[in-house]
Amino acid sequence: MHQEDHLPFSVTIDRSEAAPRNMALPVEIISEIVEHVFTSPNSIIAPKFLKPSKRDLSSLRLASIQLCSSTTPVLFSKMTLDLCYSHKGHPQSCLSYVKRSEQIITTLASRQNFIATSIHALSICLSFPVNPALNWENGLTDTQNYHRETMTACLSEDKLERALTTLQNLNLVQLTICQPHPSDDIQLISSVIKSIAILPALEDLTLIFPLSGCAPTLSLRPIANLRKLSINWLPPLVIVEIAQLVARSPDLHTLAMLGTHYRSIQFGPEDVMKAASRKGITLPIRNLILRHTIIDQQKLRHHIHHFRSLQTVRGSSPVWELLAKENIWVTCTHIDYLLSSLAYLSSYSGLRSLTLTTSRHARELAVTESKRADILFGTVLYKHCSTITTLVLGDFISLWPLDYPLSKVFESVGACTNLEHLRVAINAPMNNFVTSIPSVTVSSLY
Repeated sequence: MHQEDHLPFSVTIDRSEAAPRNMALPVEIISEIVEHVFTSPNSIIAPKFLKPSKRDLSSLRLASIQLCSSTTPVLFSKMTLDLCYSHKGHPQSCLSYVKRSEQIITTLASRQNFIATSIHALSICLSFPVNPALNWENGLTDTQNYHRETMTACLSEDKLERALTTLQNLNLVQLTICQPHPSDDIQLISSVIKSIAILPALEDLTLIFPLSGCAPTLSLRPIANLRKLSINWLPPLVIVEIAQLVARSPDLHTLAMLGTHYRSIQFGPEDVMKAASRKGITLPIRNLILRHTIIDQQKLRHHIHHFRSLQTVRGSSPVWELLAKENIWVTCTHIDYLLSSLAYLSSYSGLRSLTLTTSRHARELAVTESKRADILFGTVLYKHCSTITTLVLGDFISLWPLDYPLSKVFESVGACTNLEHLRVAINAPMNNFVTSIPSVTVSSLY
């Protein structure tokens, strides 16, 4: 889709949930529509025996209004408001996109309407040029300045706050800062950050920072109902602010730290833990996701004990070793297929969900495939056989031992008496495998 065809909002229909009964179309509306279709002079499906009547615009208008009022709450049940401030692409396309963003912000700020109550997600992308001369050619400096001034006015703190106060059901926000910012854009970023914090129903916040250069110093207000915080490419300057946000969010149960291993100066989750736990409190985080992240084990060791409520963890080798030393046992895990992680899983019982993956950032070349398979099928699954309900063993076609006895796989998986969800990949046909585990209701064998 070309940028000039992109709309500042999108609609998602959740087909997994049936429409409420009061959203069903009344029989009168259906009858009105059918009657109009069958009796219209230009209808190609009108029965031959019906004498075409003249168009009744008032009836059609009434049916249309009733149809819209009945279906709108369903069709617009999950709407994403997408605001983008970008210098990429053709200048006219950018300006057209900015004008549409400004129009919808102005509409939301001016009055309460069905769009405002239907928006559940907000995506704001702030993309700044490293060198404007490379992005704008043919003397389009005036256009660039107009673009910047227009979007700055569109996302000004007063106007954006007025617009966001109408979004009473907004619970997910993603803010993307794609490139290092020029000095004159700091105020724009700060106004966006401040406006986000006032959202009363905000539960899920994602902050994506630039891969290189400096990010702006944030001024994050406490977010009362924040439950999930995701951070990509954590810059050093925002660690204290993020840590304070974590410490001030009593209902925060999920912390995701992604992609911190690409930076030359390492500031990872252990630094956030250190800053957030200086007061000696136990953080309420239950789900910790550390993906593509280099972790300083020495730093992490002094602060991992503040995470006593952990239930789900996704991370690399040092995390599991420290959790075992601190006697922190998780019930759900998304874990790399490594000796250290398997050793952790073998040291306790009570796991409910296990997902094993292979990561290109975590390799054990000296470990044979059969040794890991023996630990998994000979110890781990038997340790948790009475509690595990979900088992996902994926991406193993290239790593699974070709000569590993399938009888061990069938026996250990079959010992999981409460297993309900199964996804497994091995180098063998899986005929009649599911039938040997009566409790499995959802399976994917490939």
